[in-house]
Formats: sequence, structure tokens, C-alpha cells
Amino acid sequence: MRAPLLSLLALLTLVRCSDAPSDGPGEDAPVERAPKAIPLDGDPNGLFWDAESETLYIADDQHHRLLKYRDGEGVSLAVAPPDAPPNSTHLGEDPGRRSSWLALARATVSVP
Repeated sequence: MRAPLLSLLALLTLVRCSDAPSDGPGEDAPVERAPKAIPLDGDPNGLFWDAESETLYIADDQHHRLLKYRDGEGVSLAVAPPDAPPNSTHLGEDPGRRSSWLALARATVSVP
């Protein structure tokens, strides 16, 4: 009597196991919050996080530019300073202006 009852119990527990595809994790699935390395061709010097657009802006000292990183898109060029005009000692400065200004979202960066 015990043997058939035990095999029936084992069979019932295996019936609940299925290899049918699931719909994935529910809405309350845990969020991955581990550090992430971003491959970058440059020398990062400063970071600015814009929460509204979910964009990380990176100041690159090696190539004198601003990069942006968005999850799923990777790193791309946000802004590069303009070429220096002829006979000027200042990179990106227009003749007759004291400095060039670059406005980003809610931050202003001065490019001397």
C-alpha cells in the first residue's frame, strides 16, 4: 500500500514541474544595480548625470570633447569644440567673443 501511494505522491510533485515557457519575471523583478565598465577612447575627467533624459555626459581631456552615454546606445559624441579660427590662440573661440558657451539640458559648460 505504501509503494503505490509513494509513487503517486512523487508523480504528483513532478506534474507541477513543466518546461513550458514562462512570461518572464514579473513587474516586481529585482533591478540589476552592479557597477558597469564602459569602454571609452579617451581620458574621462568629469561626469554629469541628466536624470530627465537618462544620459551620462563625460568630459574627455584627451580629445577635448564631451561624450554621452545612454543605456542601450553606448558612448557617442555629444559635442566637440569648433576648430580654432586662424590667427587665434584660443581653441573654439570666435573672433570678437571672449568665450564660447555650450548649454546642455540644465547645465552650462564654459569652453574657454
